[in-house]
Amino acid sequence: MLILIINVLSVLLSIILIVFYFIYIIYRIFTNMDPENAKFLRTNRKPGTLDVHPTLNAVVLNYELEVEILGDDDNVLYGEKRSLKKIIELPMLNTRTDCSALAREVLGHCDLIHPSRLVEVEQTIYYLKKRKRPQNTPDENSGKNTPVNGDLVNINFLNEYIELLYEDLPDKIKASQYILQLAKVSENLESLARNETVLSALARVLREDWRRSIALSTNLIFTFFCFSSHTCFHPVVLHYKIGSLCMDIIEFEMRRYEEWKGDLDDVKKPYPTSVSMTEIHKSRIPEAVRPKSGNFSDVTIKTSMEGSIYDDLTNSTDSIDEKKQLSSEERQKRYRTLIRKQEQLLRVAFYLLLNMAEDPIVEEKMTKRNIVVLLIKALDRENADLQALAVTFLKKLSIMQNNKDEMTELNVVEKLPKLLESNNADLCHLTLKLLFNLSFDEDLRGKMLKNGCLPKFVSLLRDDRHQDIVIKLLYHLSYDEDIIVHFAYTDCVSLITDMLLLSAAGQVDQVMVALCINLAIHPTNAQQMADNSRLQSLMTRAFGFEDELLMKMIHNISEHDITRSSFIEFVGDLAKAVTESRKENFVLECLGVLSNLCLPDLDWCEIFKHFNMIPKLKGALTNNNTEADLLLRVSDFSHFSLKLF
Repeated sequence: MLILIINVLSVLLSIILIVFYFIYIIYRIFTNMDPENAKFLRTNRKPGTLDVHPTLNAVVLNYELEVEILGDDDNVLYGEKRSLKKIIELPMLNTRTDCSALAREVLGHCDLIHPSRLVEVEQTIYYLKKRKRPQNTPDENSGKNTPVNGDLVNINFLNEYIELLYEDLPDKIKASQYILQLAKVSENLESLARNETVLSALARVLREDWRRSIALSTNLIFTFFCFSSHTCFHPVVLHYKIGSLCMDIIEFEMRRYEEWKGDLDDVKKPYPTSVSMTEIHKSRIPEAVRPKSGNFSDVTIKTSMEGSIYDDLTNSTDSIDEKKQLSSEERQKRYRTLIRKQEQLLRVAFYLLLNMAEDPIVEEKMTKRNIVVLLIKALDRENADLQALAVTFLKKLSIMQNNKDEMTELNVVEKLPKLLESNNADLCHLTLKLLFNLSFDEDLRGKMLKNGCLPKFVSLLRDDRHQDIVIKLLYHLSYDEDIIVHFAYTDCVSLITDMLLLSAAGQVDQVMVALCINLAIHPTNAQQMADNSRLQSLMTRAFGFEDELLMKMIHNISEHDITRSSFIEFVGDLAKAVTESRKENFVLECLGVLSNLCLPDLDWCEIFKHFNMIPKLKGALTNNNTEADLLLRVSDFSHFSLKLF
């Protein structure tokens, strides 16, 4: 049936080309002769030699097309000949094909080949059948061949790969590898997406055989992951319900991991199951392995299952040394191998789900299937790539309140500090971003402090790769007065202040200044900010740029008894800024600092007189356009001054 459809399409394409060619010939004729003389159009096709296509499983027919324009009395007014080729593809051709039957079918669907040439067509097909596959010829559709285990994968042999999916497990694994390599080439995805046969076969094998082999499951999920990487192909993944199947696989592998750990520790526990077999849909229950011969002896089953490192993972009750007693070292080695392969499978499955979670509706379905629980369990693994993927997924989910609440209940903050100690910079940065999303919650900020996150944040502050996100995290922690006091026991205060002063830009980072403003509320922190001539540098920078945020930070530093005496030398500069600056917010903060300096060593009468401050303050009080904050601050300062006088 498939051959019939292909040949019909080929015939239609040939007819279309011929029609356009006739139109072109008529145009040529009518532009060079009088159209009144043209009466008839005559065509003649003369079949030529048969050949084979160099790369495809196809027969090539060479023929000659002759077109003539006839006038009265059948006189030839114009004629033209052209050599053409017709390609007859034979996609189902394989080593078991009946050449005679296929040759008769070709003749029945191609009227250009006379029935007398049956033997010639049969011999051509026989040659194609015996011809070795091209080893170095580029594929016309995908642009290249992809090597897999020494074999070159070609999209023209896709039907043969599909046939292997119906064979025994080793052949299924091999077929899944071939199709995966095709799917990794993005140019092939559109063609594969239109091929319902291959997609249905892949989905069926994954649904029925995912428990039998980690290698097979990984290859098949990876193939659908290639589709999930492009939003336009998401309907393909959704149609075959691959996301739901991935959830089942992840849950199963997480439980099996716990069993392996128990086996390794010689702890024999009953295998935990989350659902009973009666609750599993029939389509998800793998069928028994049936060899072609129908012989179900142990020897036959063992033979059909051999061939890869994953052969021991055929059902949910496998253990590390089920088939024979292994030494402790051998069990450890086998355990590490199984874990490595399992983590590769989990990475691909989680990544596919992450891609599909672009759709909020799909993401909501995942959360109902406890994706948050599975991701947090993945954080306990030792694979940095898997941990990074889990953290990325959790970061995406954490923006929703219900997901954040679930993470809180599962104590996700307790699992994250160890990830900040990882040598993997990407994992560390992603963990910081997740913590930042969680730090909007007051309770979780308290848990971060309790689990020792603050010293880790400060240690990462010196790393340029993490500096921006760490400053934002510290700013969130500085919201709480109960947490601010703990900053004094780290290097954070002095380090942040120095970073502020060393900033080359005229406008310092606002988040960094806001952090310092919050930290300056505590007297110990304020003292550290003023020590080692930092206060002088802060004042110089604040006056130089008339930076209102820096002056607000200085205002908070001046609130404490232990720091006020340090401001005596800057009183003149502050009074001058009050009278001369045109920035109201800057003047506002300068007045705030002066209001805090209730010191016996200051002669305020002389200061008011020297800087002529009374007209400035009086004008602010009497001007109807004065901002409310400035008016209130001037009133407070005037009241403070009157008490001194």
